[in-house]
Amino acid sequence: MKMQEALMLTARLAAVFGFNKDNLSARNALLPIAYYVYKQGLSNELLTHSDYRNDRETIKVWLIRTLIKRGIWGSGVDTLLTALRQAINEHGDSEFPGEALMRDMATRGKPVNLSEEEVDALADLRYGDPQVFPLLSFLFPFMESINGFHVDHIFPRAKFSRHELRSAGYPDETIKSYIGKADGLANLQLLNAPENLEKQDKLPGDWLDAKFPPGSEVARQEYANNRLLGDVPGLDGFEEFYEARREALKERIRALVGPQ
Repeated sequence: MKMQEALMLTARLAAVFGFNKDNLSARNALLPIAYYVYKQGLSNELLTHSDYRNDRETIKVWLIRTLIKRGIWGSGVDTLLTALRQAINEHGDSEFPGEALMRDMATRGKPVNLSEEEVDALADLRYGDPQVFPLLSFLFPFMESINGFHVDHIFPRAKFSRHELRSAGYPDETIKSYIGKADGLANLQLLNAPENLEKQDKLPGDWLDAKFPPGSEVARQEYANNRLLGDVPGLDGFEEFYEARREALKERIRALVGPQ
């Protein structure tokens, strides 16, 4: 296998994970994966074959953790890449050595675990930030789609125009708060492309009513629980929904990659 082929396969694997040029914040993060692919002489089976399911998951988790931690791929990246290549030579004979790479990164002053301040900062990410997609992918790993992912506003952006809110009778203070929170992480989720097109500008309760007809209450509750949606209110309850989901997201971030 040529290195160019390994790089192309790695790019396709990143696409399987949902990454593209807009949401991959550090292309250097793909280089250790490409070196592993090159060293192992892997084929396109890496992308979908069940024999590589564990390898795919390990690669995905390592990649995402290095992307949601700011500064990993900043200064000193050449030295870091050299060290990671050596770690792959030492530990990557049979599988992608994600844990070994993270231990090596920590010894070089680039730990992937987050401080409490970093947990808070992630919980306040906003729509359009390149960290949003990898973070949501990490927090909701059950999301899989061959059709691609969209970062969706749970309560649609269209519902937060100043004119519409004022016409609905909301006071100026509430309007300011709603608009400020509309693009926050707690109002964002991943949907596969067909779901997002189906949802469009429906309020989340209305969309869930359409998605889960009477008799599907258990499936609806499971869907909401998996996505930390809770009991989705109407627009009047948006602020309470937002704050509750923000705390739930922080709890999940902290449990997965927070301070040890």
